[in-house]
Amino acid sequence: MKEIEYPIVFILNPETHQFNGYIPDLAIACEGETIEETLQAAEELVARFFELSKKYEIEVPEPSAIEHIKSKWNGYQVASVKVKI
Repeated sequence: MKEIEYPIVFILNPETHQFNGYIPDLAIACEGETIEETLQAAEELVARFFELSKKYEIEVPEPSAIEHIKSKWNGYQVASVKVKI
């Protein structure tokens, strides 16, 4: 197994006061009450994404450089989601 990291953008929802976690390379999102909870949900979501992409033979894009995502999402907190595939 190898570990792969995808950038995740954290966006605070002003209405619910929860965090949305958006993974631009995979066009998927999750949410949580804290950044840590959102990151954990994102790790589970990305792992499931890879399971289904393998099952249905869907090509998965390579992750972008985190610096690229930070520059595109200036003003938002950006981190990495680590997943073993």
